[in-house]
Amino acid sequence: MTVVCVHGFGVTGAYFRPLTRELAQPTLVPTLPGWGGAPSPDHVLDLDELADELAGLLDRHGLERASFVANSFGCQIVVELAIRAPERVETLVLVGPTIDPHTRPLVRFLAMFLVDTLREPLPLWILIVRDYLRMGPRRIIRTGRFAWRHRMEQRLPLVEGPTLVVRGARDGFVTQRWCEEAVALLPRGELAVIDGAHAVHYSAPREVARLVDRFLEEVANGAPVGRSA
Repeated sequence: MTVVCVHGFGVTGAYFRPLTRELAQPTLVPTLPGWGGAPSPDHVLDLDELADELAGLLDRHGLERASFVANSFGCQIVVELAIRAPERVETLVLVGPTIDPHTRPLVRFLAMFLVDTLREPLPLWILIVRDYLRMGPRRIIRTGRFAWRHRMEQRLPLVEGPTLVVRGARDGFVTQRWCEEAVALLPRGELAVIDGAHAVHYSAPREVARLVDRFLEEVANGAPVGRSA
């Protein structure tokens, strides 16, 4: 089963490279339109349009279905894809899914974001700064509004497929409380917690790859998906 890795807010697929080197399955790592060096559409795409872009990616590669591993804002996009086109989604792995409802209002969210910056490896921040500069302020602000208005707690119960939520134990702005609630909201959800911060797929790629490979194998073999870590 092909695994599609979907990046988070403002960044490109480059920060998924450490994980893709560890995964046993074939992977696709797109950079969404308007991010980084990807072609920019004439308007800023909302979550529905970004989900449609992922469906189009599958079409271009001749894939009926795929599994998706997403981080942060990417989790919001793949959740919308799973709701809009469940027949295209085999499984979901949500790494640090935003927006954590316990980080609202915005001031609290930004404070927790700053805490997380101190816990991520420096090479990751070099990638992030580069990608943010290439995306530009207009698209960053507009996309941020789409992300902030999206209510994951209302959307997760509509996801039919098996879903693994992964949290870094030192994630600065996605709380353990929220991840446990997210799993409870999912009809077929599980939670795994490993050492790391928000981008744990970058800082601990081998551990995340083991979780993903094992989860995909269990689902393929018909194992039930529960709610515990």
